[in-house]
Amino acid sequence: MGNQKNRNKLNIYQGVTENNMNKTLKWIIGLVVVVILVWIGIATSKNKTENTEQADGPIKIGFSLPLTGDIASFGESARAGAELAIDDINTTGGINGRQIIPVFEDDQCVSRMGATVFNKLTGVDKVDAIVGPLCSSIAGGSLPIAEQSETPTLFWASAPGLPELGEHLFRSWPSDTFAGRRSAEFIYNDLEKRKVAVLHINDDWGVGLRNVFTEVFKELGGTIVFEDGVLANDTDLKTTLSKVKATNPEALYMPVYPANAVAAFQDIRELNIDIPVVDGEGFEDPSVLELPQAEGAFINIAKWDNPEEFKARVFEHTGVDPNFMAALAYDAVHLLASVINEYGTDSDALVEGLSKVSYTEGVSIPLIEFDENGDLKSAVYETKVIQNGESVPYKK
Repeated sequence: MGNQKNRNKLNIYQGVTENNMNKTLKWIIGLVVVVILVWIGIATSKNKTENTEQADGPIKIGFSLPLTGDIASFGESARAGAELAIDDINTTGGINGRQIIPVFEDDQCVSRMGATVFNKLTGVDKVDAIVGPLCSSIAGGSLPIAEQSETPTLFWASAPGLPELGEHLFRSWPSDTFAGRRSAEFIYNDLEKRKVAVLHINDDWGVGLRNVFTEVFKELGGTIVFEDGVLANDTDLKTTLSKVKATNPEALYMPVYPANAVAAFQDIRELNIDIPVVDGEGFEDPSVLELPQAEGAFINIAKWDNPEEFKARVFEHTGVDPNFMAALAYDAVHLLASVINEYGTDSDALVEGLSKVSYTEGVSIPLIEFDENGDLKSAVYETKVIQNGESVPYKK
């Protein structure tokens, strides 16, 4: 009897305990389910908020420009053109109601600054797209950062092969392959010179131009009698130019920055080097154009329009008296805006839009289209000559 009672009590205890444990387990499971559902709800709400912010919030465009340094006039003009374009877009409702916020960074056209600027734009500012750089000297170190971060980038650096660094990279400036060939053919065919000295800036831009120029000039039958490179801060070139004179060249091909050009022209005239001097966009700067010693120098450059009416608008809006870079930057912003308007700011979609774009509303050029590598499909070049402080079309 006693044992039976004990067994009955034990069974009752076990039953109560198991029942309590089941209830406890069910309660815990229920609590866990509630927590999971609440967490899912919060996460979903957060994602919806983030998606809404991405769809409705401002659009950030980063700019890598030489705002100080040797070619600051190009960077300042580009910034002025971009600011005018952004104001045009924002004051007329933005892009599908979204305002553009620019983030301007000064790369100084110095190689070590490229990675710093692009890391900030992509990692800190988290921009939707980038315009720039202009300088090939920093492009090699900066564009891979844009590609790694999958940030669509529209740039002007002209060294050959740069767009091939990634599918997010597009160049709205002709490759130096065009420019170097144009200068070689101009000196050989138009000026009918057969012996040329080459003095170039010793960076990716200058070396790229030198390589193309010398290859084409030799193919045409010409001879390179002298070749040397200078640094961006070299402003005493008399020793180098004395060596140039000693080789008796018939022309001087000199792709350098404006500060180098100013120093070189002063030394060229002092040394009585009386031969044609040819460059590209490095001469298309007020500091060079207004220099009396630069009178008669030739400029081979991609043909960009920079209408007086447009320049007046830029000056009125920014106070900057712009060079051709203002029109290029203005078009870059409007081109990006047109693609974002149709494809949005998703990186893959934006790349697809840029790959298919056929932009015909530009100020600087009638048509912007990119080939399979991200390079301009075509480019038109012209030759100018410096006369009375201006660059005017050259007529043979």
